[in-house]
Amino acid sequence: MFTGLLHTHNLTVVLFILQYIIKLGFLLSNKSEALERFKTRTFVPEMIISTLMLLTGVGLAIMSGAVRHGFWFPVKLVAVLISVPLGIVAFRRMSKVLAIIPLVLFIYIFAESKTKEIFLQRPKREVLVATQPQDAAGELLAGNQVYQQQCQYCHGEKGNLQRSGAKDLGLSQLDLNGTKQMIIKGKGNMPKFVDVLTPAEIEVVAAYVQTFRK
Repeated sequence: MFTGLLHTHNLTVVLFILQYIIKLGFLLSNKSEALERFKTRTFVPEMIISTLMLLTGVGLAIMSGAVRHGFWFPVKLVAVLISVPLGIVAFRRMSKVLAIIPLVLFIYIFAESKTKEIFLQRPKREVLVATQPQDAAGELLAGNQVYQQQCQYCHGEKGNLQRSGAKDLGLSQLDLNGTKQMIIKGKGNMPKFVDVLTPAEIEVVAAYVQTFRK
């Protein structure tokens, strides 16, 4: 369900921004008659798209826990509450300057949703594992550290939280190598970690994930 909701939300966001860019293009090129025709013809689809975008966005926020985690979400919400009314006012007044501001905010909101950082850049993190631990106990301890930092939010402490569409790790049929490849390449809602984790971190967290197998 989460995956379908996410795809629907992303589609409605793209369509919403696209129709806004088209209207802005008419406004900036002083084609007021074409703008009015476009607004009239797309009024109903725009209302449907806007409603779906709002409902799916709220649903995703609740299901992913974004409403309770991270300062980025309140900032995103404020940006949405500012940009939508401002866009309506801009086209009513036929103000080019006002109409550009919501587009900038829309792009920022989309980028912030992807990075989950208000400055659109993830902070540098401390490398937890520089080299492969020499014993099994050390490997699991290191894997647990990486897991807590990178995986626990979606998978949960015991691997079965399934937040944001995450899979129950206890039911996974992947072997150690398959788990490492999943971490490296990602799949579905799970991002790839090849540029996030060091090879040693991938190694230990993959081994730690295997401990959830039932």
